[in-house]
Amino acid sequence: MTKLRWPGFLLECADGLLGFVWHGFCHIEVRVDRCTAATARPQGPDGSGQLVFQFRDAEAGRPDLVVVRVDVPAQSAREAERFLALLRHDHAVPERPSEPADDAGLERVPLDGPQWLAAPASPVSEELFRDVMARVAGDSGDAGDTA
Repeated sequence: MTKLRWPGFLLECADGLLGFVWHGFCHIEVRVDRCTAATARPQGPDGSGQLVFQFRDAEAGRPDLVVVRVDVPAQSAREAERFLALLRHDHAVPERPSEPADDAGLERVPLDGPQWLAAPASPVSEELFRDVMARVAGDSGDAGDTA
């Protein structure tokens, strides 16, 4: 078992599970073999940082993605780096995710689907989604023809 903790937070890896616990707020548990990347990012001049974990869905080929970001206080930055090193060594968790296949299309999760944490999206979000999808559909892939 590997643990990383500071006041109000616990991250542990035990029995093939990564458990993220924000005391009094939230508990997330994910199988470590679903972790596609674990990265440490510097965040502030005080030495604080951020851990970013990416997880894939159980079904191969699905575009689902869960990202967990954890703010790391400066006094725990070195311990957080050791935790990631153990994940890489013991569970082969890469620092960066492998590139997705170019043919992986975008697919919208239905608003009443179980993958949604909060729904419905606001009208502004819906408008942004339509605008982005229209731009993606109209993108020819040529970045050099900007005027």
